[in-house]
Parts: sequence; structure tokens; C-alpha cells
Amino acid sequence: MSECEPSSRQRRLLAIDAAGAALTAAITLGLLASGVVQSGVPSVVWWVLGGVAVGMAAVGALALWRQSPPVPRLRKLAFANLAYALASLIAVWAFRDTVTFIAAAYVMVEALVLVILASVEWRESSRVG
Repeated sequence: MSECEPSSRQRRLLAIDAAGAALTAAITLGLLASGVVQSGVPSVVWWVLGGVAVGMAAVGALALWRQSPPVPRLRKLAFANLAYALASLIAVWAFRDTVTFIAAAYVMVEALVLVILASVEWRESSRVG
């Protein structure tokens, strides 16, 4: 394996990241933005977050096939995951007077998962870099 090819562990992390972003997009767009689940947050906020999640899923999937060194990709994905978690938490905080329990709980669980994923990605990038 050359230095530019990700290890099987790195490829697995990239795949998990892409699949997680796709799941986030599906939940955010399919349930929250569409109003299937009442959230107390304006749907435009969910549409924006869902759109970002779609973009992150696409970038994560493309990262599986790129030939650039894996360490910068993992670090960028870790930062992107933390930024998305922060943006989601800020959105819920901004509408704290109207947000429903289910929407707040979803965002908090999602943020926790993203922080854990980001820490694993960062550790892996530090291990090889």
C-alpha cells in the first residue's frame, strides 16, 4: 500500500462518515424539514442543515476514491463533523423556546455521535500522520 492509499481502517472510517451523513440528511430532510415530526424549529433551518448533510455525504463518498493522502481528509472530516454538530446545537439553542423534546434530543444524540466520530477520525489521522 502506498502512502497515498488509505488503510482499510481509514476506508472504513470514510465509509462510516459518508453513511452517517446520508442518514443524517435522510432524517433531517425526510422527517424534520418536511414537518412529519414537529420540531418547533423553522423548516428552513432543517432544509439548510439537511442540504449540508447531503454535501457531507457526497464529499465523504468521494473521499473513498480520491488518491490524496488520507490524513488531511480525516482531519478535514473531523473538523466538518464538529462544525456540523455545533451548527445543529446552535440552531436548537436559537429556538429553545419552541423546540420540541424530540428535536432537541435528536440533535443532542447526533452531536454526541459526531463528536465521537470526529475524535476517532482525529486519532486515526494522528496515528498515521
